[in-house]
Parts: sequence; C-alpha cells; structure tokens
Amino acid sequence: MLSTMHEKDDEPYITKLPKNVKFYNSTKGGVDTLDQLCHTYSTGRKTRRWPLCLFYNLLNMVGYNSLVLLRGSAAPDKEIITNRRAYLKKLTLVLVKPHMESRLEIPNLRRELHQTICNVLKITRAEKVPIRPHTTTGRCTFCLRSKDRKSRVNCAVCKKFICLEHQTKIFPTYAE
Repeated sequence: MLSTMHEKDDEPYITKLPKNVKFYNSTKGGVDTLDQLCHTYSTGRKTRRWPLCLFYNLLNMVGYNSLVLLRGSAAPDKEIITNRRAYLKKLTLVLVKPHMESRLEIPNLRRELHQTICNVLKITRAEKVPIRPHTTTGRCTFCLRSKDRKSRVNCAVCKKFICLEHQTKIFPTYAE
C-alpha cells in the first residue's frame, strides 16, 4: 500500500501489516466513538436515498463538532453547556426560528400549525399579524374575483386589502 505519510518500515516484516494500516487501526477508535455519540441523538430518518442518508450523517457530525468547538472556545460570554441534548435543542431552535417566523406571515396557514409555531416561539397571537408595506397592492377581499379590484389600502383590524367601495360600506366614519 502506498502512503506519503509513512516512511520505510523500520520493524521486521513479522506482523504483515503496513505501517499506514497500523496507524489507522490505532486511531480508528475516535471514529467509532464519534459514531456512537452521533447515534445517541441522531437526526437520521428511514430513507432509501443515499444522499439524504449522507446529509443526515453530516448533520449529526456537525452538531457534535459544534459542541466541541463551543466547549473549547475561550469566549467569555459563552454559556457553560454540559448537557448535549439541551445544546442540540437550542441550536435547532436558533437555526429554525427565521423559517418559523416567515411561516407565520402566511395568511391561510392552518390554525393548529399557527398555534404550534406561536407556542414554540413563545409569542402571542397579537404579535403574529404581519405589517405589509404600503407599496404593495392586492385584490379586495370583499369583491368578487371577476371584478378584480386592486387596492393599496389595508383594513386596520385584519390587515387585508380593501377597495374604496367596501371601505365606505364597512367603515363609514373612516371613509369620510
């Protein structure tokens, strides 16, 4: 076997193992240990697609390696993390939070899913209403689709688009 790392064998040829194989055998315990640690809190799911299996394995290793780097860093403001499970939960929440917040802006999101996201992010329902910029236009919620009336005005209560005609019917004091 060829290797640029190992020079000529100094030992007699009794064991019949090349030096690079001996070196691998002496250091492979770290690989086995990492596999066991990754298996403890695994992201893997049952799948038949090998790229997805590779991705799950990569996520497992990245999760553990990030914990090792955090423990080894000399940052004074870092928290002392002893529980790997708590660290992985916190890491997951930090990585998923922007996506969950963007999901809350979907107007026709199922109520149960919306409530679950609010519970996970620990926010109230009043905070969840997205504020659209005034430059966007949308179809009036109360008009028929065949009329296709566009408006830049939002309802103050539900933040849905509303045309001038329906604005005077629903909120007569606001229209004056």
